[in-house]
Amino acid sequence: IITGGASHHHLVCSSCGTVSMFDVRLLDPVIDLILDKHNFQVHADHLVLSGLCENCRGSNQHLS
Repeated sequence: IITGGASHHHLVCSSCGTVSMFDVRLLDPVIDLILDKHNFQVHADHLVLSGLCENCRGSNQHLS
């Protein structure tokens, strides 16, 4: 993983807008796989993943 400066990574809830930070090292296996399979080196300076937070997942469980 190549990072430059102060890297920061966020999980953003697409329902309520809550933003949480996370450690990009959780994605190391995926980033390594991208390099191996696609010969593409990921620069993870700023990464945003969207989805549903714990509270919104709980209120939307009837939809899944």
